[in-house]
Amino acid sequence: MNAARWLPNIWIWLFGVLVLWIVTPCQADLETGFEAYEHKRYQEAFAEFRVQAAKGDPAAQFMLGHMYAEGEGLAQNYGEAVRWFRKAATQGSASAQFNLGRLYESGLGVRRDPALAAKWLRQAAEQGHSDAQMELAQRYSNGQGLPQDYVEAARWSRRAAEQGNVAAQVNLGYLYRTGQGVAQDYAVAARWFRLAAGRGNDRAQFNLGLMSAQGLGMPQDFTKAKDWYELAARQGNESAQVNLAQIYAKGLGIARDYEKAVRWFRDAAEKENAIAQASLGSMYAKGYGVPQDYRQAERWYRIAAASGNTTAQLNLGLMYARGEGVDQDYHAAEHWFHAAADSGDATAQLNLGLLFARGYGVSQDYVQAYHWFDSAGAQGQKEARQLRDSVATNMTPAQIAQAQGLPGHEGSEN
Repeated sequence: MNAARWLPNIWIWLFGVLVLWIVTPCQADLETGFEAYEHKRYQEAFAEFRVQAAKGDPAAQFMLGHMYAEGEGLAQNYGEAVRWFRKAATQGSASAQFNLGRLYESGLGVRRDPALAAKWLRQAAEQGHSDAQMELAQRYSNGQGLPQDYVEAARWSRRAAEQGNVAAQVNLGYLYRTGQGVAQDYAVAARWFRLAAGRGNDRAQFNLGLMSAQGLGMPQDFTKAKDWYELAARQGNESAQVNLAQIYAKGLGIARDYEKAVRWFRDAAEKENAIAQASLGSMYAKGYGVPQDYRQAERWYRIAAASGNTTAQLNLGLMYARGEGVDQDYHAAEHWFHAAADSGDATAQLNLGLLFARGYGVSQDYVQAYHWFDSAGAQGQKEARQLRDSVATNMTPAQIAQAQGLPGHEGSEN
């Protein structure tokens, strides 16, 4: 388990100990343990904490739980971590309650129990533990161990956000942007996103970029969107990298720059982002920002298509149908058109209809051709409607009825 999830809670206890350590020798011994821990003298720290924990000190009990969980100075043992966290938690330690809840959620050292996880997180949250408040909010959002309740999710997010919890600020901004649990309010959403973005949160920066680009709660401004996306993109946020690349590729509010677009598409594509992979394929196919290279285009399209990206599937189908950079292969074209058409892509449906109408790579089949032309026409493809009507002149009324009765058929208006 990542130490960063545990360490911030330690300093809460440390502060309290530093204030009170002069009062009694017992607290002085606890301070000795913290000093040893801070200097990574883990065995010495463990010995001090164990003595005080045996006397019932919750801070020492929490530290033993932490050291067992992280394997600091001793073998990692989640069972012992649970035992010591529980002792401190039952004495009211919010940090121990939070960590105990996390262990119940993950099933480390104890049988996984989302309901018990929620119980301990609630106890910590009610004491003002902001991370616990945020965890509780997420569980209400997801219906994880608790009934799904966006109003409660917003309430706990707000309590944590008002304490400066960055993740909660982002979550509350999202709830206001989508109107879940609160009245939709883009201006309030932007305010919470700005607070988190000011502390470097990439998700908040991305959301501000999105709202600037869409003009939600603020005037539409692609230059500001670019700036927010870039801050998030430089932190590795792949969604921001994709959107930033699209701004450069389309020249939205700025000078078009294909080379920068390729750079950001590539960064996201290498993180296995299918949209970026398909876009990078298109850049290679068109020679935008890179030398035209159909082999690279086919490679990136294929990777994205395997993930279910319909744009990549359509473009692969077109490459094989036209023989662009690959041997012309109508069977392969039909395969990729069918994959995209089944996902509802109207252009793929139209092209699949053409293959069936002309018998390219498949047996000529007017019933299938009518079905796919009609499905594309239902999405507003006027050419598809015309082709449907043309095919219908070669069909009997029974065949037309058969086409209209095929699974997934969505007919268009005449």
